[in-house]
Amino acid sequence: MADDDRPMSSDVPSPGRPTLREAMESAQRLLLEGKPAQAQEICLQVLRDMPDQVVAMHCLAMAIFQQGRYDEAVERLRRVLELKPDYFGARYNLGRVLYAAGRREEAMEALRLAVKLRPDLPDAYIVLGAALMDLNLADEAVVTCRKVVKLRPDVAMWRCNLGNALLKRFRLGPSGNPEEDVGSVEDLDEAAEAFEKSLQLDPNYAQAYLGLGEAARERGQLERAMACYDRALAIEPQLSEANFNKAVFLLRQGDFQAGWARYEWRWKCPGFMKAMPQISQPRWQGEELEGRRILLFCEQGFGDAIQFVRYAPLVADRGGHVILACPEQLTRLFRTMRGVHELTPRESQLPPFDVHCPLMSLPHVLGTTLESIPAEVPYLHPVASDIDAWRRRVSERPGLRVGVVWAGASFFKDDRRRSCPLEALEPLLETPGASFFSLQIGPRSADLARLGGRIVDLSPHLGDFADTAAAISQLDLVISVDTAVVHLAGALAKPVWVLLRFQNEWRWLTNRQDSPWYPTARLFRQDKPGDWPGAVEQVIRALRQFSFNRLT
Repeated sequence: MADDDRPMSSDVPSPGRPTLREAMESAQRLLLEGKPAQAQEICLQVLRDMPDQVVAMHCLAMAIFQQGRYDEAVERLRRVLELKPDYFGARYNLGRVLYAAGRREEAMEALRLAVKLRPDLPDAYIVLGAALMDLNLADEAVVTCRKVVKLRPDVAMWRCNLGNALLKRFRLGPSGNPEEDVGSVEDLDEAAEAFEKSLQLDPNYAQAYLGLGEAARERGQLERAMACYDRALAIEPQLSEANFNKAVFLLRQGDFQAGWARYEWRWKCPGFMKAMPQISQPRWQGEELEGRRILLFCEQGFGDAIQFVRYAPLVADRGGHVILACPEQLTRLFRTMRGVHELTPRESQLPPFDVHCPLMSLPHVLGTTLESIPAEVPYLHPVASDIDAWRRRVSERPGLRVGVVWAGASFFKDDRRRSCPLEALEPLLETPGASFFSLQIGPRSADLARLGGRIVDLSPHLGDFADTAAAISQLDLVISVDTAVVHLAGALAKPVWVLLRFQNEWRWLTNRQDSPWYPTARLFRQDKPGDWPGAVEQVIRALRQFSFNRLT
């Protein structure tokens, strides 16, 4: 690790005093043995004699990193690079530490510089690829992972990493623009090939089976996907992602008993762990509450919260004082929910409570089956004081009043495929006797400018979901891709037609045009990936009939 054999002092060394090389080798050995505090002491001794000795500074930073003091380690590594900008080890480890600290963009920049210093070494490419994946820069992640495989084609893990990058690019597209990017079948084929080559190198590599299962699922080969998940779990039973994927498969097939139980594996998956608040109180297991205070918290998206808040009355019926922690955008709406005694913002300090349960664990705790879904609607209601204003806004347009939504939140991992271009809905506008209102919010509401006012834009008045509920209450029908508005319309018992991508979410099951969750919902499915025109054509025929029935 050191560059020379100089003693640790500028003075003539005492007999037995270690050289710099010996000291650094000892410190490095201690780091490898997991003894960072002892390594730190050696480095500090060196730096007392040679304050700018970059090897010792680098080793000290890594000892501090191993002790969990990430920010301090970053600052020490930056100091090393001020003194020696071309120090590859420090540049690479700066990227590693930043990545571990969750500072993905800074890590990416550090690692880009590292690979320029040593383009022949795979180490920095590997962490760079992970950072790029986390930042959804799928195109660059694929390029980076290919470089690693070219340097070391005989490593199963790196083949698997390439497969994961290709799979992510298939899902997101290179630029992430849902109106420009189309999932590349070539990416999907190459991803499957990468996973298969990984398994040729290591037939017991569970992560490669997991990836192969995901590639099969994207093709609609659900039975093959399930077989891959099972093979992964036979090798590594505690593999959280495989357990979670199997849970989703079971739920999609309607096997709720097994599916809800396995769905609890989500808390072991990195994407879900951050959604769990730090709670010391015990988890509720479904027993009678006898007046105890129970915290239910919204753990995932707005649509999930709206779908599963229906369980609050069932918890209250067990004798609980129900406290619901939810995003601020849902607070006014959820005040209309029976069985909710207190509401608290999810982001604020929690009030006192005795037990807790995540909202999406309630079906498991309460033993929900496909036949026993609590589907009485409406279970949410518009705020009474909002209705008159919305009646005035909507009543100016004659005939059948239809709300439309064409895009979901861009941060959702499959948003590129569940959202559709606004122009795909344009043929609907020719329906005789119908007026159309946009319930779309966020950046995609600007798409309306391309249609020249043929859809009334309600977004300036939609401040929260209570506003959206009041708007929906004044419409005859809502047509939407799979977003929170679908769940809200269903919870309000409003007719809602759902445009579903080919590989739809588990909650819509398979081969059904209805939903056991929402009696007023009707499902329109793509017959093949990306076939929005085909799905919209189904809606056009149904809408003409719906309009005719309302007018006669």
